[in-house]
Amino acid sequence: MAIFVCENPECGNFRRDAKQAYCERCGHKFISKCRKCGAAITSSIQRQCWACGAPYKLSAPLPPELLQRHS
Repeated sequence: MAIFVCENPECGNFRRDAKQAYCERCGHKFISKCRKCGAAITSSIQRQCWACGAPYKLSAPLPPELLQRHS
């Protein structure tokens, strides 16, 4: 079962379902697979892909003007 983790390196939020596309804490996207190889994220504490070793999270948070707005 895939885990959805927030792509923000400063946020530790995760979900076990896909009910939300964006993190309610910081506005970044939730991701459920590796951007490089597409392998599923299977643990909320994993920092790197189990298949290829690529980091899951962005190297830095996105600027506020690029984040999803919540009303």
